[in-house]
Amino acid sequence: MAHSTILPKPLEEDMAFPPYPRQRASARAVVWQYCVVTRIMLMEYRTSWFIQIFMALILPMGIIFFLKSVGDVKSTTQAIFLLGGNMATSIAFGPTNFLVTKIGWAKQIQEFDFWMALPLSKLTLVFAIIAVSLLFALPGLVGVYVLGNLLFGLPFMGQHLLLVPFIPLCVLPMAGLGTLLGHYAPNGQTANVLGNLLIVFVGFLAPMMIPMDVLPLPLQIVARFVPTTYVADAFRAILANQINLMVAFDVLILSFFSVLLLTFSYIFLDWRTA
Repeated sequence: MAHSTILPKPLEEDMAFPPYPRQRASARAVVWQYCVVTRIMLMEYRTSWFIQIFMALILPMGIIFFLKSVGDVKSTTQAIFLLGGNMATSIAFGPTNFLVTKIGWAKQIQEFDFWMALPLSKLTLVFAIIAVSLLFALPGLVGVYVLGNLLFGLPFMGQHLLLVPFIPLCVLPMAGLGTLLGHYAPNGQTANVLGNLLIVFVGFLAPMMIPMDVLPLPLQIVARFVPTTYVADAFRAILANQINLMVAFDVLILSFFSVLLLTFSYIFLDWRTA
């Protein structure tokens, strides 16, 4: 007589079909997971971190050198306009382009399959990726700020320290935009193309180096819906030591863009089926 193996009832209940129910994590566990994932992602760039920082620095600094050599920057107002625009541009060149290519290539090499196998929430993963992009943005911002002040003869003032708490608010909406663009890129090659198009648009077709009223009307309309427009305005106001209601308006708009774009990134980044 054949012996039939009958699994105990608790074991049968545990062998449920995926998706498996996740354990409820405490706040301490979530913070620990976030730190571990961020460290793992940083280790991926232990041999290429210099290239990432170099890319965030070279183009904005090159634009500054170009404008200084061939442009006619006569007034402090013009210098502040160009410096604030270059600092905003470095955010697009740093975290935004980084996120587009990172997520696009992660989809192509099926990197999300690895994260899917771990008891990790999607929100933790998204914010870890954004944290890495923010770290790569800081050298570009500092480098452009220091070089721009030296080349344009602008003073280093204590009021400029207000830029420090303002930087994350400027990075978050662009990080959300980069995450969305990376999600819609079907592979790494397309992600690279989208990143390059973003650089061209932000650097040369948005009010970063060119005043808003000089741009064609279609570009003026589009610029109203691009976060870097408000990032540049806020940077210029802080550099000129003119903290007023317009800065409060920029903060409000950037907060709205941050919540909106990060929410869309969380919803549409279907990382478990990517």
